[in-house]
Amino acid sequence: MHVLRSLLTKMADHRVLIDWTLVILWMCFIFFLSNQSTLPGPYEPFWNVVFKKSAHMFVYAVLTILYTRAYRHLRTIAFPFIILGAILSSLLFASLDEYHQSFIPGRTATVRDLGFDAIGTFGATYILIKKKKTILKNVTHNELRVCQKVHSSFIVHEDKN
Repeated sequence: MHVLRSLLTKMADHRVLIDWTLVILWMCFIFFLSNQSTLPGPYEPFWNVVFKKSAHMFVYAVLTILYTRAYRHLRTIAFPFIILGAILSSLLFASLDEYHQSFIPGRTATVRDLGFDAIGTFGATYILIKKKKTILKNVTHNELRVCQKVHSSFIVHEDKN
């Protein structure tokens, strides 16, 4: 039993390390993109804007999901606070990233870009909350089935005595 507990602890520590490493790598990727004077995109101006603003939303949605995965290892924190921490961390990094862009030649820091980052962050949050509710609903139904089985077996045992 001790060996199993030790193995599970090591696996949990390994997951924590992986989840935080993914957060840091993704932040480095965003920083790398922000550090470029120009980024490639479609030649058509309309599609260039759509592409780049969609990229803003995507990278911050992923960052929010990665933060949520990393924060979930703090077992004493309830899910709403994990989500709040992920939102605040993503928005703080987005703000710092926009500030960083103001020093890069050819780039500008805009509140509009920060807004698109926030849309990605809140979009990911919405998906995570919906997923959590689905998981909780399934767990509740499964727990209900288990309780019914236990209750029915209890009744059968009562009748035998």
